[in-house]
Parts: sequence; structure tokens; C-alpha cells
Amino acid sequence: MKKIIFMLLISTSNFLFAGGCGAGKITQILEGGFNTNDYMIQIDYSLRESAHGGSEFHGFVVYKSTLSEIRLNGIKSLALAAMMSGKIVGLYSHNNTCRSATELVIYSESP
Repeated sequence: MKKIIFMLLISTSNFLFAGGCGAGKITQILEGGFNTNDYMIQIDYSLRESAHGGSEFHGFVVYKSTLSEIRLNGIKSLALAAMMSGKIVGLYSHNNTCRSATELVIYSESP
């Protein structure tokens, strides 16, 4: 059975209805790019395409700097761990756009 190592979620019920911004390996991480204070992640979409295709910002899924500091730091830590280990991640948004994502999941193996 496939296991999820880490999950950063608002709540379990919200996760079930989250809009997927794609899944795959992280190819780039950008913090403060494009004259913003936002955290941006680009993936290869090798596992799943975005349910909100075309809503990315210059190809990046954006985590707004207005997220709580604790949540944003958790997302940053998970993203860096996933990129360093080559793990597949899932990116999620609850507001129908990948320009304002809210969750990141690292999978131990392809779900």
C-alpha cells in the first residue's frame, strides 16, 4: 500500500475537495521572484496534470507570502526535502487557481 510521508493540510475534509495543481518532481524553487515575496514551485507534472491548467504564474505554482508564517515555513521545508531527495510531490489549492496554492504533499512512492 502506498504511504504518504508528510502532509501539510488545512484539514482532512478540505484535503478531499482540494483542487490539484499537479503532481511530479520539483524542478525549480523560487522565493521572492518576479518582484514578489511569494514562494514558487515548478514541477515536471510527471504524475498528474493540474486541474487548474493555465492558472500558474510563469509556470510556477505560487504559495502567497500572506499564508501564515508557520504554514509557509512548513511548505518550504517539505519542498526542499522533496527536491533534495527526488520525491514526488502533489500541489493543492482551495481557491481554483494555482497562483494561490495552500498545500503540499510528499509521497513516499507514486500514489
